[in-house]
Parts: sequence; C-alpha cells; structure tokens
Amino acid sequence: MASCWPSRRTILIQTSIIGATVGEADAPATFDRLLAYCETKTGFVNKELYRLARRIAEHPKLVQALRAQTGQQFLAAGGFIQEADIAAAFQRFLQDHGHREVEFDPYHPTWLEAPWLVIENLKMMLDSALEDPAEKERILKIRMLETERQLIGGLPEDLRFPVQELLRLTRVYTALDDIEHYQTTRLTLPFRKGLLALGVALQARGIITEAMDVFFARAEQLSETIRLNDAESWCRLADSIVREKQAYQNHRQHSPEWELGKSQACSAKDGDFVGLPGSPGVACGAVFKVLSQDDFADFPANAVLVARTTNPAWTPLFYKAAAVITESGGPLSHGAVTAREVGLPAVMSVRGVLDALTNGDKVIVDGTAGRVRLD
Repeated sequence: MASCWPSRRTILIQTSIIGATVGEADAPATFDRLLAYCETKTGFVNKELYRLARRIAEHPKLVQALRAQTGQQFLAAGGFIQEADIAAAFQRFLQDHGHREVEFDPYHPTWLEAPWLVIENLKMMLDSALEDPAEKERILKIRMLETERQLIGGLPEDLRFPVQELLRLTRVYTALDDIEHYQTTRLTLPFRKGLLALGVALQARGIITEAMDVFFARAEQLSETIRLNDAESWCRLADSIVREKQAYQNHRQHSPEWELGKSQACSAKDGDFVGLPGSPGVACGAVFKVLSQDDFADFPANAVLVARTTNPAWTPLFYKAAAVITESGGPLSHGAVTAREVGLPAVMSVRGVLDALTNGDKVIVDGTAGRVRLD
C-alpha cells in the first residue's frame, strides 16, 4: 500500500528549521506540539467507541457483566441482548468499522469476524477515566496553534509562509495516510472470505487441518497442484503449508533484524535505551509487552505498552497505558500520533527493546528526549 505520510526528508527539513529557531534541545518537544493533533479516521472511530462506552457506563449491571467475563464469554451469554438500543449501536459499529484489522496480516480475523475484540476495547475504555476525547482535542489544538504562532513569529518574514505551508501539508498527509489505511483494509473482508472458501475445500480433502491455513500456501504451488491433481503434489503442498505456518509462528516470537544477517543489538547510551521522541512527557510504570490481540485482555492499567508496532485498532490500549515504547516507527507513526492525542509519553524505534525488557520491569519513559531507563 502506498503511503501519503511525509518523507524522512520533509521531517528533517522541519526539525532543522525548528532547531534553528527554538534551539536543538527544545526542538523535539516543539515538533511534537506542532503535530499534537491531526484529524484522523482512527480518532473518529475511537470517538464512536467512547460514546458507546459512555452509554454502557450508565448501566451498572451491564458493566459488571462485562468485567466479570472475557469478551467471548460475554457475547456467548447474549451480549447486550437486555439493552436493545446498545445492542443496535454495537451492531452498527461493527457494520461500519468491522473491516478493521488487529493484525496487519489477513490471516487474522477482523473486528466483524471477532467482535469480542471490540468488547475488550470497550472494557479498556470503561476501566479508564472515560475522559471526553473532544475536550482533549480542544486542549491539543490550542497547544498546537500557540506553538505554531510562537515558531512562526520567530522566523524571518520570507520563511513564515513556506514553513506554515509545510506544517499544514504534514498534518494533511498524516490524516490522508490514516484514511487510506482505513479504506484499503476494507479489502481484507472479501479477501478473507475467498481464502476461507478455498481453505474449506482443502480442509475437506485433508490437506490442511484449519481452513485459514490456506494463507500459508504459495499461489504458484497451489495452482500447479490443482492442475496436476495427483497424490504426490497434494502431499508436497500439505508439507509446504505446515512448514510455512511453523516458520511464520517462529518469526512472530522474535524481533526482526534491523539489518539483514546482523544480530539485533539494543540501542543504548549512558545506560538508557535510545529511540526517537514520539510524544513528549515523562512517565514510569511496569512493562507489559503486547505481541498480538491475545494480550489485550491481560493488559493492566497504567502499564507501559511495549510492542514492535501498533496499528489503529490497538488505540484503546492507549487509554489504559502510562506510556508507549515501540521497536519501529517515528514521530509520525500511528503509535506516536495516537500517544500525542491521548497525552502519553512515547519513544519510538527503540532497537531490540522487546528482547531487552521483561514484563514487570519498571522503566522511566522520557518521550521528549527519546529515552527509556530501567527504574
């Protein structure tokens, strides 16, 4: 998928201008404030979730039932059946946004196919302070515009318009990238539907044990096997799928190499883990690593979210977190943009941090300096 996000060159130009105006020490925090809020589709979806959570919060028995069960258990027991208006709102949400993926690979189900994941997100919002996102947006916008006014005021006259235009385009392109992602992933549902139909046929032949294991078949080999349609070819296909699935699962347990063929050494300096400033501020807390949606339900309040990356469907986790650390991304990645909107310190692109930290480790996250320190 093509990206509309500003290039690294654009970001370097902006940070150079900011550094020359306010000083290198204050440049990262100023940059964060200048991009504190962007009108994104992810933000719109999260506001819908927030409004639904507020409606649920008005029914104490419903809240109690949600907290006493997993999302799957809650839906299996009837879900919102006792509250018809909330049930209808929940179904509308799934119809409108159910194509959202929790994992980037279409091997994994979407919200529509696994609605209990939305329930887990609602539970996370209920366990947070349920602060109105519109009020947070207002505060961020005021801070952003005031920072821009001060920056532009400190520039020579002939630079003011081009710098303002550069800032405007950065915000616009950030929003465009988000909506591109949102709309493009609508293709995940029909793609998975086609994969599932093919997988059911292979499962019936005994080639795979789970229908979605067809995801691990290589298209060329599958086509050739269907053409030949002999026992030896089907056996080779079955063995190939098993190997590919095992390799996929093994790779998910390890951080990818930053440079092909080189070991994953953690970025460190003066005892700190070093990354890129993502969202300003300092916070401390216990590490909790999130590798997939399976970890959502166990995420404790006020933990430090540590992940390889995040995607828009992970956003409700930010409402429970104290801070965010990712192995990839930069100031305009989803994790950084969302952390600024929610008001969490965030450090991005910390090489090897998932291997270096263990759940429960106490860390201090300095999103302004881009550093993480063991407490």
